[in-house]
Amino acid sequence: MKSLYIYLTLITVFISGIYVNFYGYNFFLGYLIIIFLYLAVFLRSFRIYLDRSIVKLIIGIIAMSMPSLFLIYGLEEKYLFEMAFKFFLLILLLLSFYLLFVYLKYDPVVLFFKYYRVAYIFSCIALCENFIFVFTKIDIVNIVFSGVHNKNYGLFLGASGLSGEPAFFACSLLPAAIYSLVKCLRRGRVDHKSTVVILAIFLSTSSLGILGIILGLFYYFVVSAKKQIFKVIFTLIIVSPFVFFITSTEYFQLRFNDTISLFSKSSLDDAVNLNVSTYSIAVNSAISLRSVIDNSGFGYGFGMYSNAFDDYISEYSIPSYRKNLPGRGSATSFILRINAELGVAAVLFFVIFALKNTLWEVDSDIGMINASLFCTIMIVFLRMGEYYINGVVLFIMLFYFSKKYLKSKISDR
Repeated sequence: MKSLYIYLTLITVFISGIYVNFYGYNFFLGYLIIIFLYLAVFLRSFRIYLDRSIVKLIIGIIAMSMPSLFLIYGLEEKYLFEMAFKFFLLILLLLSFYLLFVYLKYDPVVLFFKYYRVAYIFSCIALCENFIFVFTKIDIVNIVFSGVHNKNYGLFLGASGLSGEPAFFACSLLPAAIYSLVKCLRRGRVDHKSTVVILAIFLSTSSLGILGIILGLFYYFVVSAKKQIFKVIFTLIIVSPFVFFITSTEYFQLRFNDTISLFSKSSLDDAVNLNVSTYSIAVNSAISLRSVIDNSGFGYGFGMYSNAFDDYISEYSIPSYRKNLPGRGSATSFILRINAELGVAAVLFFVIFALKNTLWEVDSDIGMINASLFCTIMIVFLRMGEYYINGVVLFIMLFYFSKKYLKSKISDR
């Protein structure tokens, strides 16, 4: 029963593209699995497992959301119910993922390796769907699951696995990919599983995934420089041409040039002809900043970024080839969304949280796991604003408990 719960819960990280339509409403399979599993466990034991840090987090988020209920919504009932539903989803995920730690005796290393096995399986799925497409030009997964949207490049697919889109797949896979990279560099050899996982990240063609790999390389070089200077220099010589090739492709050059162009514009109206991804980040950044300024440093409340977006978006131009801009539900960035929803204090908290719980070493499994999670969280902060899908909650919990686990091991000596 415990193994079934663990693996089915971990699978939900990778299936954001699968949903069931019931009377016109889409019910995502991942949420249904989590609700069913947790309810089944609760009905057997009638126990709820909680860590004090989780209770403090929930209380903190509620406290930072309270000003918005009075200053912005005036305690209107519909906003109270909307925010309460968002809290319900968050608490459900926290309880479900924490139960994984309970079942595995609070060992984040064991949990990460189980996650890694699942990530490897979904990497294989991504490679298989690409293999089929190359020879048949049929996007077989999209035919079976209409919620899975691969990017069709003609010769190959920007793979999503069974996630909603390539960026979601890259996010769910990134800790496994960065761990694989750091492990190969640290041990000086490449294994089959690492190759498959890293290849799947590149096949996603997601800038989020590729930037995560580059950040992982940078982290490894910085942390290892003092202890293994000659090995680091040799590795740099080997990987530099590869990084240069990736960053010189038309795809990356377009993003880079548009970003430079954006900073040279006098206003966002002048930047409307940039690619929609770069432009939407700029607009959501402006909305996030303006919302906290106009609300004296407070936010719109947990899960309520869409209200901030709706209040300000009419003041910005939308490209003629689009009906709307991305980001209404996610702000296109975790840090922008936190800023707009919970205020400046929450941003400072998460920055301190990330720095405080980083181990800054890659000499052990726990160090490499912590490094992969730190790099993933940094990329999510910049380029992924989803709270509930793609394993974001799980990764933050693993990151925190990896540091806590190491402390407990040291104190037991």
